[in-house]
Amino acid sequence: YERKVKRQKISTYLPFVGMRKTTTLDLGRLKVDISVIVERLENNIKLTGEAYYSEIYSTLANKLDLKKWKDALNNKLEILADLQEVYQNLINTTREDLLSVLVIILIFIELVVGILSYIKV
Repeated sequence: YERKVKRQKISTYLPFVGMRKTTTLDLGRLKVDISVIVERLENNIKLTGEAYYSEIYSTLANKLDLKKWKDALNNKLEILADLQEVYQNLINTTREDLLSVLVIILIFIELVVGILSYIKV
């Protein structure tokens, strides 16, 4: 939350030029990082093999209410997944628009070439 916001270039807001795929990649990396950190924390806290350590872990988990922490992290990961999906849909829509414009341009060029060849005959 305390990370500084990067200033975006003007070209970022242009429809076809400014789309960045790195946004979805950044969100994906962030999701993986959070998952790995949570897994490492859980593995470090869990000391398996002895009943005494597992009892300490259970007591510590109840006192610190680790279930709520894990649920909060899972909610944040779901939000990141939703954001990643929104960005990916935006990128896909932009690509479809670009392809539509290119098809229209190609049809127009073919029409002009056909009219010019008909006039010269």
